[in-house]
Amino acid sequence: MEKRGVSPVIATVLLIAIVVVLALVLFLWFRSFTQEATLKNGKNIELVCEEVRFSAEYESVSSTLSVSNEGNIPISELRLLVETPGERSSIDILGSDLSARGFLEAGQSGSVDLSGKISGSATKISVIPVLKGVSSKGESTYVCGDRYAQEINIIA
Repeated sequence: MEKRGVSPVIATVLLIAIVVVLALVLFLWFRSFTQEATLKNGKNIELVCEEVRFSAEYESVSSTLSVSNEGNIPISELRLLVETPGERSSIDILGSDLSARGFLEAGQSGSVDLSGKISGSATKISVIPVLKGVSSKGESTYVCGDRYAQEINIIA
């Protein structure tokens, strides 16, 4: 009785194909864990957050938030973290609400009416800058971390 198997050439080609497919699957799986770098002015946008300088005040009587960009980095949006007794919420303010250009340039100021968005029982309001950068996928926004938040003064 004569037994025949797969020829050594075909077996080698099959093994190489299986290894290539497994390597591709592992590469794509590991790639999903990494975050693509977003750049602003040629630097990683996370590092640019350290250079953002701004001041903000909230006048509770008129429910107006005034923001002034005191640095050299344009601020495209703001995220407010509002704390009331037992609750914490966030409010996103678009750059178009602050300025006709859609962002606050260096030295520019803007204000926005927050009527109905912040209750009178707010105990703490923090402002976090949001920057626009560029990645290989195009333009994207980046919210600077909580450590870059600025607690604002509430003027009665």
